[in-house]
Amino acid sequence: MIRVCVTGHEAGDGMDWPWVRVSLRDVFVASDGKEAVTFLTKGTDQLFAEVALAHARGRQIIGQDPTSTVFRWDGSN
Repeated sequence: MIRVCVTGHEAGDGMDWPWVRVSLRDVFVASDGKEAVTFLTKGTDQLFAEVALAHARGRQIIGQDPTSTVFRWDGSN
């Protein structure tokens, strides 16, 4: 199974967040990944989770928060 996983940095001065969002979307939409996996920390991780949820199309979204609790979303829950 192919997983699309992202981790990155928090917001900072000079970050081009619109470009990051578009890039994450383009890679995610073009991928054959069946799952999207991300830690839910501030910055790139949360942005990827938003992109993945907006473009899930039957893919499972797995987010792990910093307390190590795993959340799974498959569109039915």
